Amino acid sequence: MCCCRKGIGPDTWAYHMGQWRETSLISYKDLMYEVRADGHQPNWMITTQYTSVCDVWSSYAFKKKQEQAQRNCLQGRGGQGPSKHNGGSRSFIEWGHSTVLAHNLQPSPPSDREAAVARDQFRRYLL
Repeated sequence: MCCCRKGIGPDTWAYHMGQWRETSLISYKDLMYEVRADGHQPNWMITTQYTSVCDVWSSYAFKKKQEQAQRNCLQGRGGQGPSKHNGGSRSFIEWGHSTVLAHNLQPSPPSDREAAVARDQFRRYLL
């Protein structure tokens, strides 16, 4: 066992490594975005890596994908343009109520099976 893992079980270790990888990928994505926006080779990246990344960014496939993503972003909300996110703050209750009114939705009663499962779970909870 590695000295840095003393006292840590394999499940805990796997969980934390997963969290680290996820955070690293997000950070790396942001970092590469900054490199691309700046347009200059950063001092921490070697020249071969930078030229390789620039080749990818200047490829036809990458530009085509980027243009499609821009079109999709601008066509949001069913052709009404990009979302401005200026609807203000609404509680979950207000949002749910407005959704029900807008779509004239009626809550459907649970099926017999769903009711039986819920009843069994509630009984187990009480025991």
